[in-house]
Amino acid sequence: MKPIRKNELEYLDKLIRDKFQDRSREIKSAIEAETQKQTDKNYKSFVQKLGIKAQINAFKEASNKLRTFLASKESYEDKLKRAEYKARETLIDKLQSWSKIRDWDETRFDDIKQYDDVQGELKHLCSFETKRAVKKLPKFKVKDELEFLEEQAKNVLYSGRDIMEVWKYLGSTFEKSGIPVAAPKSFLQIESK
Repeated sequence: MKPIRKNELEYLDKLIRDKFQDRSREIKSAIEAETQKQTDKNYKSFVQKLGIKAQINAFKEASNKLRTFLASKESYEDKLKRAEYKARETLIDKLQSWSKIRDWDETRFDDIKQYDDVQGELKHLCSFETKRAVKKLPKFKVKDELEFLEEQAKNVLYSGRDIMEVWKYLGSTFEKSGIPVAAPKSFLQIESK
């Protein structure tokens, strides 16, 4: 048995850390890109699923009427402000109800002051829900396994095993995690008995 030398150990430790960090960053970037793409695609159905189209339309209508007649009479302006406020409150109440069901813990609906704020907030929520769903897709499940595989690789690295055994195991671990690595082929071949 040929033990791993200190410089080999340090090199392999850095290689493992760097490769897993690179792979993790790639997956995080892919998740974010997929989330953005899916958010744009899912937005309309997300709003429909929440069942708040009527409240959004009422809020939009009230906001539009307010803008149109703002310059006219003060009494009419006050009436429209009350209608907008009521529509906003109804929308916020409905969103807060959904927030409890959907675990939108960090969402502040007080930021919705005008109709124009609704789309931004809903896009944020849609993105949050879409990211949750994207993370569960089979192609991103490896993200959860990466930490486990990295820990296993480090355990084998520091186990004191023969370097041939270590390289065989590392080759298989890198392959499972989808990380390309330029390892000596002779180290990765299984010995015939």
